Amino acid sequence: MKNLTPFFLCFLLFNLIDANAQAHKGIGIMAGANISRIQVSNAQVSFFGGTIDLNDDFGWQPGAQIGITATPVVFNEQFSLNTGLAYFQRGATTKALDPSALGTQEGLMRLQYLSIPVLARFYPTPMLFLEAGPQVAYLLDARSKLKGGSESFDLKRTVDNDLDLGLLAGLGVNLHERLSVSLQYYHGLSKVADFQFTDANGEAVGNQSWRNRSLQLGLAVEVWQ
Repeated sequence: MKNLTPFFLCFLLFNLIDANAQAHKGIGIMAGANISRIQVSNAQVSFFGGTIDLNDDFGWQPGAQIGITATPVVFNEQFSLNTGLAYFQRGATTKALDPSALGTQEGLMRLQYLSIPVLARFYPTPMLFLEAGPQVAYLLDARSKLKGGSESFDLKRTVDNDLDLGLLAGLGVNLHERLSVSLQYYHGLSKVADFQFTDANGEAVGNQSWRNRSLQLGLAVEVWQ
């Protein structure tokens, strides 16, 4: 039975390739999951003779994504332009000093976006595609809560920019003519928020900016072509 496994895998692969078309116009629905975090620039801050890294206070947080995807422009069999409209959950796990507990308090920060990507897509084979381009997202809601707590706190006033502009790049596999899976990395360029820290003398110790980072896995089903 083991000797038949390589032949079965080859048979499956060839059938998948044969079932997949190259670049073509179409509209579909997309759903998936992601992990995201906040990246802090100028994260090294000195306090009371010591140095802390603010990036240590943010960890990866799982989220969901769902939306529609479309390929309105096809240049040839290998190049097309892909766009869409999707709801994304982003954010991070948080960790901050809690003086009352003489330790740290863990929490969750959730940012909800409505995003529009514009991606150039290249098909080196009918089965595989690479994509990259800009993405703009509008902030719908921003909230945080402490771990184990039920009360959430509105962060909309803390967030400086409702629009988040970034770069998206990834690769995908056509599992079938109408079914594909993709893995993407999002690198936020816009500042989610700016903070200015001061030392004990009131002197500025640097300007810290928050930006989104995300790794996204999505499954797309084409419903019209």
